[in-house]
Amino acid sequence: YGPGDEVLAKLDVKRAEGTVPEKAKVTSTARIDGQEVFRGECTLNAEGKADIKFTLPKSIEKGDGTLTCSVDDNGTVESTGQTIPIL
Repeated sequence: YGPGDEVLAKLDVKRAEGTVPEKAKVTSTARIDGQEVFRGECTLNAEGKADIKFTLPKSIEKGDGTLTCSVDDNGTVESTGQTIPIL
């Protein structure tokens, strides 16, 4: 990805026992060079999946990017994070 690009992340969630947390609330946060550039909410579908879309800023200094997703499954919150590959 580069400055101004749209990012598409696909989230696929299953509980430890293999079931799907259908309709669980997801909060996503993207940070670029230490600054929050996106925060959004969605819900998982019947398969435990969600698409997260956002646009990178037009100006990026270093290119250090992370996307963190927190899933609230009826009060149990789990988080995951991934590096955003920025060129």
